Amino acid sequence: MEPKPKNIERLEQYASRIGAVIKIEETARGYRLLVGSRVDPAINEMLVSYLEGDLELALEEDDLVTLSPEWRRLGIIVGSREVDD
Repeated sequence: MEPKPKNIERLEQYASRIGAVIKIEETARGYRLLVGSRVDPAINEMLVSYLEGDLELALEEDDLVTLSPEWRRLGIIVGSREVDD
């Protein structure tokens, strides 16, 4: 298993600091970003803003068909395949 890119690790750390329950799954297109279904929508916006602004990554539509009711999808993080030194 390859190490996660540093920007994905930073996103996980940020989510932890703001109290967001997230799950990140590697896919062929990038990383799928899921948030706990009980997370306030304002927190979702903070995550997206951090992802796109601070980390300069993009979030694309996710075509995941089935999803457990305890998770909401925010999209696929693209541009995060490289491992930063």
